[in-house]
Formats: sequence, structure tokens, C-alpha cells
Amino acid sequence: DINTRNRYGNTPLGMCTDEVARDLLLRAANQERCHFDDRPFSGTKLRYLCSCSGLFFHEENTVFKEIRRSYDSDVMRPIRLCFASEKEIQDKESQLRKAMQPDGGWDDVLDLELLKPLGQAVRQVEEIGGGCGDVELIHKGNHLHAQLTGTLKLKAQVKLVQEQRPLPDGRGTKDLAAAVVFAIEKDVRKDLVADAKLLVKQA
Repeated sequence: DINTRNRYGNTPLGMCTDEVARDLLLRAANQERCHFDDRPFSGTKLRYLCSCSGLFFHEENTVFKEIRRSYDSDVMRPIRLCFASEKEIQDKESQLRKAMQPDGGWDDVLDLELLKPLGQAVRQVEEIGGGCGDVELIHKGNHLHAQLTGTLKLKAQVKLVQEQRPLPDGRGTKDLAAAVVFAIEKDVRKDLVADAKLLVKQA
């Protein structure tokens, strides 16, 4: 209980010197009731912090989970979520999964503008409070967006060079060569990159 005093009459807030911990204790002290059921906290009805919203709840109005700390680590970290935050996370992650697998797939997509919903869906999961979004899903979403961006830019340059052939000199393939480098960085399909490289030499 944050209001409990020790033998000298000091509360946890009064004894705390760490700025981050003091801020947390101060917010806890200022929120006297559960954000979900509006019942007061007490020595037997303790505060439980929602890792996402930063608000306090009774234990029964939260769920405990463990999520990966980062994409490149299997180390798990514990989090606690209120029901509203749990639903928000589930909805946003579901939207991202749908954005990653649109009806008809990506093969016929030729316009970078059509990638905006995917990018927006990734950002929404990235911006979930407390970093509680699925780090593996975020990584896959970012990788797919980058890969598709590289693919579309490469295809656009290939089309442009093919329409302008024969070119007077190598300067006409400068943008295509740059698109090839960009495509390699974004992990674009190797066969598309190989064909574009060949075009740079032959154009």
C-alpha cells in the first residue's frame, strides 16, 4: 500500500528519490479509485498498473501477460493490461495482419500510395502505449513495407529504362542502378534484382 508508513512515519513517496519511481508513486497516490469499476483502493484492494494506459486498476480488472522484450531476443518481460488496452492491442494487431495480407495479394500493386495503409497499420502497433505491441509482428510489418517499397521503385525504374531504350549512354541507367542498390538493402526478391542488374549493363 503506497500510503503505509514505516516506523518513522514515512510513506514510500516521501522516501523515494528516483525521479521515475516518484512520478509513478505520485500518479498512484493521485488515483484513489480503480479506473474500471470506480471502487476505491485500500490496503486489501491494491493498485495494479496497466503497462499500456498507465492507469491503475484492481487486479480482477486486469490480465497478466508475458511478451518478448525485443525482436532479436527471446527474453520475455511481464506486462499487465486493463481490458480496454488488451482489446485495443488485439484490434490494432489484427488490423496489421490484415494489411499485410490484402485481398488479391501484392503482385498487382504498382503504386506506392497503396502501401500507405500498411505503413499506417505498422505505426499504430508501434505506438501502442508502454511498447506492449507484438515486436515480431512489428518487425515483419516493417520488413514487408520496406521490401514492397523497394520492389515498386525497382519495377518503376525498369519500366522507364525499357521504354527509353536504346539509351545514348550509361547516364540513362543511373536511377535504375540506384534503385537496384535500394532494392538489395530492402531484401527485394533476388530474381528481380538480377534482371534489373542485367538491364543496367545492356541498356
